[in-house]
Amino acid sequence: MTESYNTADKIHFGKQLQKVYDVMKDGLYHTPYDIEKITGINCSSITSRLRALRQTKFGGYIIERRRKDIHTHEYRLSVPEMTQLDLFDGFYKYPIEIKGVQL
Repeated sequence: MTESYNTADKIHFGKQLQKVYDVMKDGLYHTPYDIEKITGINCSSITSRLRALRQTKFGGYIIERRRKDIHTHEYRLSVPEMTQLDLFDGFYKYPIEIKGVQL
């Protein structure tokens, strides 16, 4: 009985985590109330899923937080910008030959 409960609980957790990620991946700030309206997940579960997204086993994402008003925080999934090295990754992966000279 406990085993099936744990399996069902893990499936439920995973579905909630995916829904919260799907909202957050746009890189904009969202309050838990905004996410609740979109996903139907309650606010306390949303903040728990945001904490989970920070964990390495669930992606190790950077979740930024800022105060919207005295009672509300907004959260944003920080999408790292590409560096110049990322843009040229693999650029010299294959040998380059110019006029018979391999570079």
